[in-house]
Formats: sequence, structure tokens, C-alpha cells
Amino acid sequence: MNRANWRIWDVVFILSIHLIAKFIVVDFWLEPLLTDLGFDGVITGTITGLFLACVALTSVFLFGIQKNNLSFRDLGFRPEIKITKHLRLILIYTLLSLISAGLLLYIMYEVIGVGPNERSNAVADPNVYKLTVALLSAAVISPFYEEIVYRGFIYENFRKHFNRWPAILLNAIIFSLVHLPSLDILPVNIVNGILFALAYEKTRSIYVPMIIHGLFNGILFLGVLIGN
Repeated sequence: MNRANWRIWDVVFILSIHLIAKFIVVDFWLEPLLTDLGFDGVITGTITGLFLACVALTSVFLFGIQKNNLSFRDLGFRPEIKITKHLRLILIYTLLSLISAGLLLYIMYEVIGVGPNERSNAVADPNVYKLTVALLSAAVISPFYEEIVYRGFIYENFRKHFNRWPAILLNAIIFSLVHLPSLDILPVNIVNGILFALAYEKTRSIYVPMIIHGLFNGILFLGVLIGN
């Protein structure tokens, strides 16, 4: 199986850009600014999510694809791989991610005593417009750019240098850590990082983990909404 000519330093550099954007620009400047302007948690989260998506995708394009003279196929955009051939895998992996999330969240909330993060509480807002925006952000925007960055680029890079399981586990750990400080979903993101990477490994199509990721986020969002 041919792998793109990535270097580990490409991952370190692009991941550093993303972390600076998230933990410095967003946390210390953009979120406080939007809050001061009167935006609530749902709209603030959507705007910051779009900002992070733009930063992540731009950095991957400039310093991943363009720098190494590669194409979008090297990120898993392979239209010849039909999604319909992998519907069973998509269903199974989505169910696995939902079941494991339910068990892990029960342990985190009821056994360990960790409280829900702020985004979970924001879903309780009854405004239909805001809920629609939040759903689109969770089920479309986040899966799209996160799968490109963490599976199409970072996992693909790791897979060039490591065997399957070391690459999958390292990718899952990084994927979970970038979602801090949301401690309640830390173990959920580790499991999902493993499942999404496995889906990409098995199909070689970035569309498959994108769909699984989007279904998981969307169903979980609706479940939290109904529960509130």
C-alpha cells in the first residue's frame, strides 16, 4: 500500500499551528471577544469551530499538500471508492461508537462524578435556529475538517512510519487531547479515534470516517437534546 511522502515534522508543525489557534487564539482572545459582543455559547462555539476549520485546512493544504507536491487523493479523497460498498461497516462502526460512548459517559458521570462540558449544557437552549446551527457544526463542519486533519493527514503520516496499531493508538491519543479541557468526553474521543482510524485503514476513503463521525455527533447531539 503506497503512502504519501509525509514527514513526521510536517505533523508536528501543522499540529502546533492548530494547537496555538485553539488554546491561545480561541481560548484567550476569540471566545472572550465573542462573549463580550453578546454571543451565546452556541453561536460562539460555531464561529470558533469555523475558525479552527479554516486554520486546520489551510495549514494542511499549504504545508502538507502543496509543500510536498501531493494531491487531495493523499488525504483520502478517492471518489472511485464507492460509499455504498461500505454501508455495513459505516453502520457497525457508528453503533460501536454510540454504544461505547454511552457506557463511557455513564462511567464518567455516575461513577467518577465528572460533570458535562459547557457544549452539552448549551444544547438545552430551546431556540430552533441556534440548535440547527449547533447541529450543523457538530455533524458536518467538525467531522469534515477533523477527519481531513487527524485521519487523512496525521494518521496517514503515522502509518507511513509506524505499524497499524501504534499509528492508530497515537492518532487516537492526539485526537482526544486536542478536545481538552472537556474531560467527560476524553475517553469517548480515544475510542472514536481508534474506530475512525480503523474505518479509514479498512476503506482507504476519507469519506467513510467522515460519515461515521458525522452520524455519531449528530445522533449524540439529538440524544442530549431529547434528554434535556
